[in-house]
Amino acid sequence: RFVLTKMRVVPKGAFAGLLDLEKIEISQNDALEVIEANAFSNLPKLHEIRIEKANNLVYIDADAFQHLPSLRYLLISNTGLRFLPAVHKVQSFQKVLLDIQDNINIRVIERNSFMGLSSESVILWLNKNGIREIENHAFNGTYLDELNLSDNHNLEKLPNEVFQGANGPVVLDISSTKISFLPSHGLEHIKKLRARSTYNLKKLPDLSKFRSLIEANFTYPSHCCAFTNWKRQNTELHPICIMSQAKKDLKEQPGEKLQIQSASEDYISSYGIGFDPAEHDFDYGLCNEVVNVACSPKPDAFNPCEDIMGYNILRVLIWFISILAVTGNIVVLIILISSQYKLTVPRFLMCNLAFADLCIGIYLLFIASVDIQTKSQYYNYAIDWQTGAGCNTAGFFTVFASELSVYTLTVITLERWHTITYAMQLHRKVRLRHAVIIMVFGWLFAFTVALLPIFGVSSYMK
Repeated sequence: RFVLTKMRVVPKGAFAGLLDLEKIEISQNDALEVIEANAFSNLPKLHEIRIEKANNLVYIDADAFQHLPSLRYLLISNTGLRFLPAVHKVQSFQKVLLDIQDNINIRVIERNSFMGLSSESVILWLNKNGIREIENHAFNGTYLDELNLSDNHNLEKLPNEVFQGANGPVVLDISSTKISFLPSHGLEHIKKLRARSTYNLKKLPDLSKFRSLIEANFTYPSHCCAFTNWKRQNTELHPICIMSQAKKDLKEQPGEKLQIQSASEDYISSYGIGFDPAEHDFDYGLCNEVVNVACSPKPDAFNPCEDIMGYNILRVLIWFISILAVTGNIVVLIILISSQYKLTVPRFLMCNLAFADLCIGIYLLFIASVDIQTKSQYYNYAIDWQTGAGCNTAGFFTVFASELSVYTLTVITLERWHTITYAMQLHRKVRLRHAVIIMVFGWLFAFTVALLPIFGVSSYMK
């Protein structure tokens, strides 16, 4: 362990001859700047390397990591590196976890960056870096169990051929990135997909590309609506089911027995299944079994799949109530404003209440219109609606109107109490100018509260 040292360079052959060395840790070393070629080379039992909290480490030679057949874990964290360290000469025979995180100056993952890391499967944790670009074929030559790209806040794109030449990933995490589209190729191996707080990912590729997906975690509930309506059957992807169907067809076409048996034997040889397919019957029901994807967040009353208004009776009622609210409050405002009588405090407060209720009516009318436009297929419009100006406008109207309405009702109640309590004391009567000042504060309060989500304090899209 090298902790809190003043070592500036890890020199060539620093650990040469230490054939029984199993673990190296270099931590909290602000003086470290360079790791030279062959610094970690030809160490047959070394299974773990940790390099962390070395903020001034800016250079690791391309030949620093060589011939480490037992390596299982490599951590490089909190450094000043500008490029991913070269790991193509590690050549481990073990399953490797490569943990490169919190290196904010690393901007690009180049093609073939991980080729030669391991002959077995690899797990890549590349989260919390400054990654902006990933090139095509970046993961070429790897058996990719897991790829974690989360919290790379400036990462906007995964190119279509980024997984070309790789077997995997099985688990893909792109949470808290700006990625807007998933690649069209290389999704067939993914079993778990995580995309939390990935607000730019509004559209998914054709669901048939997710041949192995069993668990998905998205930002928007409407994505889960798509998986609710999508059914996948094992017959499309499972080799055993293909064998089962082949055997079924064999009974009908004996002339093709040799060809089908050869295909079955190839599968058994590849997967190490030690039995004769000719002696076993497969469960055809299993092969036709529908595979459901466990998806979150689940649609709910605020994020429905088909209709904003779940029932036709609600659809009728919202139109009736909204039209009645709009017309009724407009009539009240016209009568109160155009009246020849002097504007009193109660009439002034009633004008404010009528305007607040008019805004609620407009909000309901707005929601009713959107419900009609998206009837039976709301999930196709949900994300554009939630992230667009329409949702913010509707949210502003309902919050502003409800706050102003409650505030005005409170003022009316207090004004009535004050008038009745001090009915005989005319000098304590509430004047119109007092009511105006009170309502100005109410309007400012309601307006401010309604604007806060638009400027990032909470959100109307949730």
